Amino acid sequence: RRQPGRLRLLHAGAYRGNFEAFLAAGGKGRFFGYRVPGGNGHGVMQFPRLWAGEVDRYLGALKAR
Repeated sequence: RRQPGRLRLLHAGAYRGNFEAFLAAGGKGRFFGYRVPGGNGHGVMQFPRLWAGEVDRYLGALKAR
């Protein structure tokens, strides 16, 4: 049941579908899904241990060009 004033959260599969559409339209990228403590993905920035390694690899690849 949806409660007024609260965001309706989507399952990660919905986001993956949006990303697949982005790729199909010619976009480039990689999709990463994380299990965020507390279950609210909007707080993922508070947990850099989940994503910092991917960011470091991406930045390292840019430097290597």
